[in-house]
Amino acid sequence: MPLDGGWILRAGLWKATGRPALALRTAAWTGRLLAAALVADLAVRVGTGSTVGLLTLIVFAMVAFQIWSGASAALREQRSRSAPEIPPGLAGADSSGPPAPV
Repeated sequence: MPLDGGWILRAGLWKATGRPALALRTAAWTGRLLAAALVADLAVRVGTGSTVGLLTLIVFAMVAFQIWSGASAALREQRSRSAPEIPPGLAGADSSGPPAPV
């Protein structure tokens, strides 16, 4: 969540629920929703024939991309942190010691 609003929302949700993982997921999906809303707003403006300058298109696209990618990165990081640990016997070729009996 690269923008301060995401951090503030996450902190508020964490305080309200007491569940940091839920707060992060909710804040990240809210960020994704906001990014999609920016793109949808721009599409409606263009679709209705409203005059939209090139700079507006670029700024909307950059902000939406930044929000979406930050929210996605936060979700990926949380998933990787909560991934179950692989037991030593199933770690594969890089495990030390003899193979586990079958």
